[in-house]
Amino acid sequence: MVAVPREVVPLAAASLLRELSRALAEGSGGRGAADDRAALITALRDATGARHVFLLPDGRTGLYALLAPLGRAHPGAEVVLPDYNFFAVPEMVRRAGLSPVFVDVTAPHGEPTVEAVERALTPRTRALLLGHYFGRPNDLRAWSAFARDHSLALYEDCAHAFGASVDGRHVGRWGLGGSFSLSLTKGLTGVMGGVVVTDDDETAASLAALAPTLGEVPRGELVRSLLSALGGTVLFGDRTYPSLVRPPHARLVGRGVDLLDRAMTELPALTHPRAWPTFARLPAPCARLAREHLTHVTQDVALQRALTRRILAAGPWPRVGLATWEDDRYATGLNLVARVDDPWGFRRHLLANGYDARSDYLTSSTGDAERFPVSVRLPRQGVFLPIRALRDERSADGLIDALRAW
Repeated sequence: MVAVPREVVPLAAASLLRELSRALAEGSGGRGAADDRAALITALRDATGARHVFLLPDGRTGLYALLAPLGRAHPGAEVVLPDYNFFAVPEMVRRAGLSPVFVDVTAPHGEPTVEAVERALTPRTRALLLGHYFGRPNDLRAWSAFARDHSLALYEDCAHAFGASVDGRHVGRWGLGGSFSLSLTKGLTGVMGGVVVTDDDETAASLAALAPTLGEVPRGELVRSLLSALGGTVLFGDRTYPSLVRPPHARLVGRGVDLLDRAMTELPALTHPRAWPTFARLPAPCARLAREHLTHVTQDVALQRALTRRILAAGPWPRVGLATWEDDRYATGLNLVARVDDPWGFRRHLLANGYDARSDYLTSSTGDAERFPVSVRLPRQGVFLPIRALRDERSADGLIDALRAW
């Protein structure tokens, strides 16, 4: 039987060990830190086409940095965003001195409709904040036109979507700016970190003014993150891991993580703590790791896209809802979300067939099923299929068989 983990660390364990050693010796900065950060900025400009690129310690701080100038200019102004979201996103809106206004979304992708956003507009509305969930870009042609027609600033949460584009323009470049996460499970990773891109000179000036105020991430926090990533290579494998070989601990790890996921889902106060921006520079070890990942991320995305399309083409399945892709948008295949009525039973079924998976970690920001029924329902039904851990067509075909058997 195959054994495919829920996630594979897209870096080599040897690289993580090297950067852990340097972090222990030098902390977040160290010799050549400025050059390492500058080299990553140059590489990201080339990869995204953005005029301006800024590095931060996480994606949520990137969102805060984009929104803060609006909050200073228009305190309490309204920002429209999906109710179905990551818990930290509306928190960053509030931290920036703005007021989040939620709208419901459509299934299965979690994108709002123009009509829903239009109904939410008031004279105090100043901005629209969209999230490109699971590597699939929103309809940015329509949304950029909508924002322009209604005199709204458009911001993009691109945490899931490095490498995604519409009409050849990378996500993050369709409005005033976009924020990417470099955390371990994202499309481009440095273990920790965030990236802000913008083509707007005024937005870039406000971000540049923030840079001199940033400190360094504490050594202990950086070391813990690198150790966690190394632990991930032990539990789930690194980018060299042959996913068709069953390690002795695979089933035990899958069962244990499944129980932990379920406990955290039922204890939302622990799962969704209050979020704060972190005013620090991207650690130099993370800059080096992200630049290393950039050397093969295009190939990674191409494989993810090919295997996702193979799975989608084999459907549909009556009891598994899989979101199809639009041909006019370049999605990355970071995650393929299955919507099922019994997600815990579905995960156990997949695990019995050799495929670990995890539940949707997005949630309803309000929990208001009357006003936002789809936003409340989607996370209760969502299971992330282990696309990034698949290595070839054989492992994808095994997953197809498991989907058929459900």
